[in-house]
Amino acid sequence: MWSENLWRTWEKCYCNLLL
Repeated sequence: MWSENLWRTWEKCYCNLLL
């Protein structure tokens, strides 16, 4: 599903922002 893939990418980006 595209939305799930998008969420994974966004979540990863968010993790990088927190770090």
